[in-house]
Amino acid sequence: MAAPRMPAAIIVLGACAAAAFGQYPGSVRPVPAAITSGSDSSALAPRVTELPPLLPAPQCPVVPVAPCHPVPTEYHPHHVYLPEQGLDWATGGCDGECRPCRRWWISSEFFFGCVQDLDGISRGFAYGVRLGGGYWFSDAKTEGLELGLLNTHDTYREVHPDGSMTTSPVTVTTADLNLRGELIEYEKVRVDGLVGYRYVQLHEKVTVFAPTFLVDESARNEVHAFQLGALATYRIGSYFSEVVGKLAVGHNAGSVAINGVRTTDGGLCWVPEFSLRAGYQLGEGCWATLGYTFLYLSNVERPGRGETDFFLHGLLFGFERRF
Repeated sequence: MAAPRMPAAIIVLGACAAAAFGQYPGSVRPVPAAITSGSDSSALAPRVTELPPLLPAPQCPVVPVAPCHPVPTEYHPHHVYLPEQGLDWATGGCDGECRPCRRWWISSEFFFGCVQDLDGISRGFAYGVRLGGGYWFSDAKTEGLELGLLNTHDTYREVHPDGSMTTSPVTVTTADLNLRGELIEYEKVRVDGLVGYRYVQLHEKVTVFAPTFLVDESARNEVHAFQLGALATYRIGSYFSEVVGKLAVGHNAGSVAINGVRTTDGGLCWVPEFSLRAGYQLGEGCWATLGYTFLYLSNVERPGRGETDFFLHGLLFGFERRF
């Protein structure tokens, strides 16, 4: 009885398996008759309902630009006072930096010293200020124009045993304007020549106060002179040293006044000047300086002494700025 029922069961199981197998993606489905009858093959492609995403726009090629050479200290072979650096001159700018060349400079220094006679008599301490500045005509910095101004003042006072008192203020003012040009340059050493004009004014007054009399005598000297000079500079690292020598020769218009009565006289006057200076670079374009100066005047009128010589000397300290 069981044998005749087996084929029917197998047929039912096979039909169920075939129906289940046709639900999976891997099942083989019949091809529609329209396709098999020679229709266009594009019907085989899936139907597109959305646009594909846009591709990103191509980037423009970036050309690398070499940056200017960053340097904490600057150097140019024709720039006096500057420390030496090995710079890349192809980077543009001036002195290897992204900026124009510094053609202007200014300096401000405080003077502290004394005025004296050739016989060694000291008038006491003098104080004042010296200002300087200039301009280079080109980036090569081989020719330029410089200006200097020095003003010092000294007040001498003495009380005598008889009760009288003597006061004697002295004021020295000098200004010079020079053309400056390079003469010699070798490694770290450079020598410049100076040619120009110098003005000097020496004003000295002596007043004697006494119980029974008063004496007031003053002398004024004004010198207009032609000047020649030289400036030598040596650079090493962030330091520089400088030696300056100048000689001016001109006419002195001297006058002496005693209790209001003035007499005038004139003559040839020699005005040599010698200076030493050293500096250290504090930052970009700025130096601290320390130096010594000596200024001599010949054949000048002095109150109570007639025509004689006069000089002042002292220390200078300050700063210099280039821009």
